[in-house]
Amino acid sequence: MDKKTDLDIDLRKSVIIVDDDEVVLKLLNVILNKMGFRDIRQAVDGQKALITLLNTNPVLVITDIDMPVMDGLQLVHQIRRQRKFDPVPILALTANDTKEMVIKALKTGIDSYLIKGEIKEAEVREKIKDAIHFRQQKLAKMGIVIT
Repeated sequence: MDKKTDLDIDLRKSVIIVDDDEVVLKLLNVILNKMGFRDIRQAVDGQKALITLLNTNPVLVITDIDMPVMDGLQLVHQIRRQRKFDPVPILALTANDTKEMVIKALKTGIDSYLIKGEIKEAEVREKIKDAIHFRQQKLAKMGIVIT
């Protein structure tokens, strides 16, 4: 039986955090651990995250937008090109909260976003819930039901 919480996600499966800021990686790792996630993978750019993604079966990806090598939007584009990752919710982190950036990120395939700054556990939990809910709605419109 899957170990699920109010997040409606299996906490035993992997989560991938992608950010070039070590402080953000550590903070999100602590928050996700407190939330009950046990398999938390980290990458410092989109290219390394894509390799990690291909070697795991994540239930969630949290990615920064602005990173070297491969940025978060390029990563999301690569993830969304592969049908097997359709069910994976993607939460984007950004310091750029302009309307244009948010629209661009949503069009690329993110499910929710979190403005960088003071990242708090309650806000991360809510944004993860938003991402999961949005992804489930999008899949339902495509006729795909995830159980």
